[in-house]
Amino acid sequence: MFLKSVRNIPSSQPDDPTSKTNSEKIGLITIKIKPPSNALPYWCPNLIQKQNVFSMRNRQNQKNWTNLRGLLSVEEREKLENLRLELVCMQAANSIPHDPQEISSLETELICLTTNTKDCKPVRFHSDLLLKKHKYNEIKKIFKEILENIEAYRDEFTKNQTKINLLLADDARASLRNRSLDFSDLMPSSIIKDVQVLANMEANVVVMKNALKTKLVGEKSVPVASSPISSIIPRTSRNKKTSPSNYHHSVLSHRKSNEWNQVSSTEYKRTLLLNIKYNDDFKATIVPSFESCLCSRSYFLRVKLHFDKGVGSAEIDIPVQVKNSFI
Repeated sequence: MFLKSVRNIPSSQPDDPTSKTNSEKIGLITIKIKPPSNALPYWCPNLIQKQNVFSMRNRQNQKNWTNLRGLLSVEEREKLENLRLELVCMQAANSIPHDPQEISSLETELICLTTNTKDCKPVRFHSDLLLKKHKYNEIKKIFKEILENIEAYRDEFTKNQTKINLLLADDARASLRNRSLDFSDLMPSSIIKDVQVLANMEANVVVMKNALKTKLVGEKSVPVASSPISSIIPRTSRNKKTSPSNYHHSVLSHRKSNEWNQVSSTEYKRTLLLNIKYNDDFKATIVPSFESCLCSRSYFLRVKLHFDKGVGSAEIDIPVQVKNSFI
């Protein structure tokens, strides 16, 4: 379960007479989601999409494709089209009672993470270390410094190898079986190799802002797949024209009733159901996810929520799979 949080930040200035009142309205909003088991489809140019259909394959390929799909679970055979986010607002014990802040806007981005090394990776890093550039640079810097120290010690050992061997006790020479002491006896070559790999590992993060389009759909008792987006728009705003690119932003800009459900005197809960799919005019190619000892490609859906009245914003990176199993 992935979870992120945002604290209440008063929007008023210190000399504002309402500053004291706003500062007393404090609490915490958390966002959590269960990583989806289904996947986004492989996305390619239109010309390839027309050829990449089941009916265009020969009989043997169709049989192979059917057998491969049979290895997937029921959930994995479905496209990733909906995400359910759980929001929890917890008021602080010293806060005055107040309604949770509404969401002013929502953004979604598809994050592409590519890693590569010259040799097999000895460890697997958490995605949060690789997605955040400053964290990744810190990790890489640490291993570069370790590698520099190893090389310095090895050079010093090589210069004084004869003297060091003369200082060895008889029992130490016996354990070496009449050979001279080498630097690899002090630090195994496998460890040096692992440090070299981690010091030279590359991680490339690409943010694709226009790859997906997201809509907020009906929630609670309304079926997700069949719920029209207009069902959650106040009647007074349904007749207003809204551009498709900013449609979900305008929907969220209105205050909607019965979205926050009070479960205790200081706790509120809310469910957001998001419908996601590729933009039809998206030109790039989204290759399927993969991972090997030398390189990998993984994807994350970044959801950003912005709250009213200067409370702040929160974002969560949701790992998603991309599979070429939907034709």
